[in-house]
Amino acid sequence: MNTRLYTENQIVQESIFTALIQLMQKKEFHNITITEITEKAGVSRMSYYRNYSSKEDILIKYLDRIFDEYLTELLRLKKCSKYDIAKIYFSNMRRHKQFWITVIRSNISYLIPQKVDIYINDLFEKYFRSEYHPKAFKEYIFDYYAGGLYKTSVKWIQNGMKESDEEMAELICRLSDFIEIL
Repeated sequence: MNTRLYTENQIVQESIFTALIQLMQKKEFHNITITEITEKAGVSRMSYYRNYSSKEDILIKYLDRIFDEYLTELLRLKKCSKYDIAKIYFSNMRRHKQFWITVIRSNISYLIPQKVDIYINDLFEKYFRSEYHPKAFKEYIFDYYAGGLYKTSVKWIQNGMKESDEEMAELICRLSDFIEIL
C-alpha cells in the first residue's frame, strides 16, 4: 500500500472523528448531519463515505482503536494478573476520557457493550484457563464480566473518574473474587 496514501487516509479519519466529537459536544448525536461533519472536518463527502458507512461507524472504529491499544498493552506483559488487566483497562479509559464522557453524555453508550463483549472474550481466551468449564458456562461468564465491566465503567465516568485506576482495579478484583473462575 502507498504509505503517503495511507497517511492521508489516517488524517482524513482523524479529522472526521475530531469533527464529530466537537459537534457532539454542542449538538445531539442524532441531529448531526454528514454535511456538518464533512464541513467541520474540511473533507469531501466522498472522503467520508470512503472511510465510513454511518456516524456510528466513526465511533465504532475509534472504539476498535482504543481496545486494540488496550490489548497491545496487555500483550507486552510477560505475566498478567486480574489486577493488571483491570488497571490497564481503566488507565486506557482515562487516556481517552473526553471520548468516553462525550459518548455517555450523548446517550449513545449503547455502542460500547458490543465492543466490550468482543474484547472480554478475547481476554479470557488469551489469559485464563477456561478448559475446566463447559462452553455454555464460559459464555455466561464472558457476558457476566463484560456487562459488569461496562456498567462499572459507565458509572465511574458519570461520577467524574474520581477513583484512581488502581482503586478501580482493586474494586474489579474484589468483585471478581465473588466467583471462582480465574
